Amino acid sequence: MTLDDEIKEKILQLSDSLLIIDSWNSIADELSDSFE
Repeated sequence: MTLDDEIKEKILQLSDSLLIIDSWNSIADELSDSFE
């Protein structure tokens, strides 16, 4: 595996976790709305 491949994998992993964080934010918003 070349350095480029490793960097691409890291970026993919990061973007995956960023997507998860984004969806968690919207989930948390919906939950807090339902408690008001």
